[in-house]
Amino acid sequence: MPMLMIVICSTHPGRVGLPIGRWFHQRAVEHGDFEVDLVDLKELALPFVVQMIDQGQLHSTDATDAAAKAMLDELVRWEGLLRPARASVKPA
Repeated sequence: MPMLMIVICSTHPGRVGLPIGRWFHQRAVEHGDFEVDLVDLKELALPFVVQMIDQGQLHSTDATDAAAKAMLDELVRWEGLLRPARASVKPA
């Protein structure tokens, strides 16, 4: 079954991406021809870049490192799921 990953990228206060993403997710599930996953970047607690910059230098903390690891773990999980699909595609 084809896989569809819906990524809600908006993390700022007042965002509107979440209800739209949830609506789209529900429609994709109802369609039934996809394995659907919804990822909300806000749940990964990624920091705003401007919060990490001090006098032009990028500073990380345990929280930002943990958020980055969580995002990388999610990408690795999807890469593993996509590998068999990529292997079955013949180059043009």
